[in-house]
Amino acid sequence: MTLRLVCGAVVAFAASFVGGASVCADPPAAAGATVTICVAVAADGSPIYPLTELPSKLRGFWMVTHLPPASTAKRVEYLWSAVDVPGVPPERRKVFQGDEPVKDGAIAPVEMRLPRDIPIGTYHIELTADGAPLAHVDFPVVAGPTGRLLEKTDDLLPLSEGTTWSYALTVTTGPVLVSFELPGTEKGADGKLRAPVAYRAGAASADGTPIEIRRAGTLVDTQWWRAEPKGLFFTRDKTADGDTTFDPPCPLVKVPLSDRAEWTWSPKGMTGATFRAVGPLPMRAPAGSTVGWLVLASQSAGIGSSTLERQIVPGVGVVHESRVNAANGKLTLRFDLDLTAGPGAGK
Repeated sequence: MTLRLVCGAVVAFAASFVGGASVCADPPAAAGATVTICVAVAADGSPIYPLTELPSKLRGFWMVTHLPPASTAKRVEYLWSAVDVPGVPPERRKVFQGDEPVKDGAIAPVEMRLPRDIPIGTYHIELTADGAPLAHVDFPVVAGPTGRLLEKTDDLLPLSEGTTWSYALTVTTGPVLVSFELPGTEKGADGKLRAPVAYRAGAASADGTPIEIRRAGTLVDTQWWRAEPKGLFFTRDKTADGDTTFDPPCPLVKVPLSDRAEWTWSPKGMTGATFRAVGPLPMRAPAGSTVGWLVLASQSAGIGSSTLERQIVPGVGVVHESRVNAANGKLTLRFDLDLTAGPGAGK
């Protein structure tokens, strides 16, 4: 069972659409209200991989709604309808209808899913707050991209000695964190910390390939990644705080990688994690638009929780990474890495 850190509603649909709703013109939405459909939600409830169109094989999505700052609503109602779906008559256009209570000025993210691929066509979600218009979103369900499948570990990324990747790091602090400093970063006018980050593969050993991580030119971490027939494993981590060998190694990616694949990691003496794969999905790399896989990890301990999103393009590696740390569901720290160059040969 996948560990869910966000206490959102999980909506499981029947195998076919239910009847009783018609689609009409949208009423005016409330100023400041937004609704986002996405693949998953982070530890703080923010969207992971927002969607403008939904691949049919995804079978579902999360809905993240933000209320206007001055809202006094007690409940939010939502209706998911089919607008133009071949083979679905007007009397059977309602997919699902539900509602969520408002707590502390917010509603929990809602997960909607079908037990089968979603029929291709156009859909509409309309939200009301205590019966008054709140927000709406229209989106198409499409066949989705086809791309290179991750069948072997060698398909993931090059790990030969000297291979380099360059990233742009952005650090965002949450309202529950009084102050935070990270050596090598510079604070922008928006309050976010930024720095260049470089990864470099070293000579392989029994622990795997050492990946040296430098922030603004200073070595801050060395991670050992070991390629095995069953996937890519994180075996050891060395920082200024110590040198840790994981028992068992952490499975960053398991192959062959299929959509909705799930796995867990239960290490000795530390908090474990659950993993889930989604794909193939459209992604961006330094060379332009491409297709890749989304790997999501989550873990929790006490009031703390974290999620890790990695967008992986076969043959390139991680093109985007977001780590979100939260306390009681409120953001403490968010780290975003975006690939700017690589993989390339080092000097």
